Amino acid sequence: MGSSIVYRTHLYFFEYQYNLYTKSDVALVTQCSADRIILLDEFCQRWPGTISITLYLTDAEVQYFIDYIRSSDNLRKRKNIAYLIVYKDGEFYPINYLRNIGTSELSTSFIFQVDVDFLLQHNLYENLISYIIKLNLSETNNTALIVPAFETQRYRFTFPSNKEELLKYLNYGVIYTFRYHVWTRGHAATNYSNWKTAVVPYEVTWEPDFEPYVVVSKTAPQFN
Repeated sequence: MGSSIVYRTHLYFFEYQYNLYTKSDVALVTQCSADRIILLDEFCQRWPGTISITLYLTDAEVQYFIDYIRSSDNLRKRKNIAYLIVYKDGEFYPINYLRNIGTSELSTSFIFQVDVDFLLQHNLYENLISYIIKLNLSETNNTALIVPAFETQRYRFTFPSNKEELLKYLNYGVIYTFRYHVWTRGHAATNYSNWKTAVVPYEVTWEPDFEPYVVVSKTAPQFN
């Protein structure tokens, strides 16, 4: 969808300074439309490392985006967030095109693609780098790290600060494995039963309809 269209694109809309912390560095990659811009502040607060955000906007919506960034004490100060604007053309949302643009301009060895309406675990950035080092992963390695995803149907609840609290929420039915009530097969292969007691990474077997959120090398195939 959208592969035959050449979209007008503005790379690095604001000042961007990339700092390579380690050869195992991970960049957070996401994309959004104008109605999700309001989520960016909290989304970015939970990731101190490099972030790539591709926005699909009209010319008029770009001004709203500018005003939002300037009004945020957090976002207007950060220089390690790459904002890329793809201007709207057509009726469809070209999600894979946006994902590919967001990763093509990065210099980190690894990327983590996730939707902007997710709340990230505290210290996830540091934990992922730690696992990449422990597992001796490299850009040429075909291993993907799966990041388990969860959801809640409650509008207000205290975000779990660690795995122990998360497990309590699972047991009490406060949260569920992601899309549990809609598309269980999408994340079933993550093997959440194993995850509950695991203290080190474990291997899983791919299954049809598996749609995990993963950390992969920047050399991984693009979305199509």
